[in-house]
Amino acid sequence: MLLNPGIFESLDDRGAQIVLTHELTHAMTGVTAAALTPWVVEGFADYVALASDRRPVRSSAAQVLAKVRDRGAPARLPTVADFASTRHGLGATYESAWLVFRLLGERAGDRDVVRFYELVRRGDPVEQALRNVFGLEQGELVTLWRSSLERLARSGIR
Repeated sequence: MLLNPGIFESLDDRGAQIVLTHELTHAMTGVTAAALTPWVVEGFADYVALASDRRPVRSSAAQVLAKVRDRGAPARLPTVADFASTRHGLGATYESAWLVFRLLGERAGDRDVVRFYELVRRGDPVEQALRNVFGLEQGELVTLWRSSLERLARSGIR
């Protein structure tokens, strides 16, 4: 588990709880983004961390939704390079990965989200796990996710 003390100390109680739960999810599942597809690892950790959060999505995903309003939805799921710690807009990348899992959870429920994550964690290719658990090809998931991002971005206009 890795926490940046300067950033962590600046968080309010909600933010600190989300970060701790996110990092503990990594620790408890024994997974790091280096070992698996980063959007799966980071998106699942945020899915767990935000499961009981009461804030509206437009607040919890404000950075990525602002980007979508300005530039449109990303053409692809986040890559390893998108999660580089020196990358500008890293918060939006984490939010976008979380929104993939939020979408999957809305479509199929928590049990299937956990089943998907476990299959990937055990070594199944992401594409195979998506098909087996959700009946989706990765391209279909991207299309659904992009539509969801655009809908959320439109509904969150201030």
